[in-house]
Amino acid sequence: MNNSSLVSIGLPSFNRAQDLKHAIESVLTQSYTNLEIIISDNASTDDTQQLCEEFAAQDKRIRYIRQAVNRGPAANFATVLDGARGEFFMWLGDDDWIDQDYVRECVGVLTANADFQLACGCARYYRGGSFLFEEEPINLWQDDPAERVLGYFRQVNTNGMFYGVTRRSVLATLEKPNGIGGDWLAIGQLAFIGKSRTLESVHVNRSLGGASQQDVRTVMVSTYGLPAAFARMPFVIVAWKVFADLA
Repeated sequence: MNNSSLVSIGLPSFNRAQDLKHAIESVLTQSYTNLEIIISDNASTDDTQQLCEEFAAQDKRIRYIRQAVNRGPAANFATVLDGARGEFFMWLGDDDWIDQDYVRECVGVLTANADFQLACGCARYYRGGSFLFEEEPINLWQDDPAERVLGYFRQVNTNGMFYGVTRRSVLATLEKPNGIGGDWLAIGQLAFIGKSRTLESVHVNRSLGGASQQDVRTVMVSTYGLPAAFARMPFVIVAWKVFADLA
């Protein structure tokens, strides 16, 4: 396929310079080359700024944004979407990386199927460089929007679909992911609008343990004013948040 459509890749980051290097390199070596990479640095105190400025000087497809203060993860994710200019868009975690043909294969699905809103690869999970497991693919091909949404919430687990390629014009009209469960709600909204496909031939490779899981759970509890015991039940918190937003 040709590279006629610009694809924006949003990479929010905070204090993960070493992992971020791998993430950026996986984007720069994509077989699909018509890309822009928007990096939003949430006021990192490590070598993130130097790393990003060096990459930006070498490749004009990179735009580096440094926040004056840490605005929190939700605002950082929103920043890269707001700054995107491509027909298509995807987020990438700062400690994750994508296969060389990831963007090309996902864009191919969307350009060939006007009724699809999301295309992603299977998510593979690693800890300390060791492979742990591959997420089961979720395909939402039903014609009924309600069936697609219910199908998504019945199957979702780690939600690797959030790191798929979407149509930016549609994604920009949705409520931006904000808080715990926001990524689930974003994909649920896209599932209502159109179909989704998971490609088993390409992968988004995700690191577990880069940010302490316990720290994430503590943020969940603090954000929503829940009893400390809920820190041991993160999926209960996500379900509670989804229910609250849908009610």
